[in-house]
Amino acid sequence: MNMMEELGNEYENQLLDRHNIPTKTDVQTLWRKHFKDNYGPRTGEGMLLQLENCLKAALEANNTLYKINCHEGDYCVAICTPIMQRAEKLPQASEIMFVDASGNCDVQDHKVYFFLTQSAAGGIPLGCILSSSQKSDVFRLGVAALFEILPIKVAPSAIITDDDLGERNVLKLFWPKSTLLLCSFHVLKACWKWIQISKNGIPKEDSQRAYVIFRNILTCQTEEELSNAKKQFEQFSKYPKFTKYVESMLERIELWCLLYRRNLMIRGTNTNNYIEVTFRLLKDIALERTKAFNLTQLSDFIINNFEC
Repeated sequence: MNMMEELGNEYENQLLDRHNIPTKTDVQTLWRKHFKDNYGPRTGEGMLLQLENCLKAALEANNTLYKINCHEGDYCVAICTPIMQRAEKLPQASEIMFVDASGNCDVQDHKVYFFLTQSAAGGIPLGCILSSSQKSDVFRLGVAALFEILPIKVAPSAIITDDDLGERNVLKLFWPKSTLLLCSFHVLKACWKWIQISKNGIPKEDSQRAYVIFRNILTCQTEEELSNAKKQFEQFSKYPKFTKYVESMLERIELWCLLYRRNLMIRGTNTNNYIEVTFRLLKDIALERTKAFNLTQLSDFIINNFEC
């Protein structure tokens, strides 16, 4: 409306002038050119070359450490910013570490792994890995790169993760003396999801009871409580598939039952929700709920926007 009032009879002529009122295609072309000039192409060797240039600039500007590894067409980038380097000196870094991954941060859907410890201020990142794949071999290369650039080789007494066997095997390889635990929240969530699957044969009226029986085992703090919880489970034996599911979980009960965590310095933390909050902050604040143009821009946002 303002342009119509200002231009008067010339409005229709100016409307046809793409210099003043560009089309959607013009804006998209300028957008692609701008991002390509700053962040390189979306994929390929050109993107990796621009990524390394960006990381070199960060190294010179604020001593952000990095390393890029490639493996059979896949690649991963380990990043350790100044705040991450300072966090490694915290006493909590030798007590507990959280590891988890997320996606949907950029157009190519690279996986973002965060390694965190806890503090009075919340979760503090110790390192970050950006990977083109969630394959175990690629994650192993990423952890090896991160382990190489860490100024202080963090050795936590406990590591809390999701129930991803490939990821846990890699972590055990690099931190053999650490006790690997499962996130209690995700264990209970997986159990409830399993109960809700109709083919497993648990009717709706008994689903909550079955869940409570499993939860009671998880939350046991003493041997007596565990014994009583197991007796309740044995009495609830009318669903053979549920019995088999719980028995399979009991074979590795030391990974998820709270009873077996009493002597570990985890400060009452049994979930990896610190990382869930970290990913929310990354996506809500740093990325503003939009996907990055490519891996180079995603790295730039983590090093600069997220670091602030």
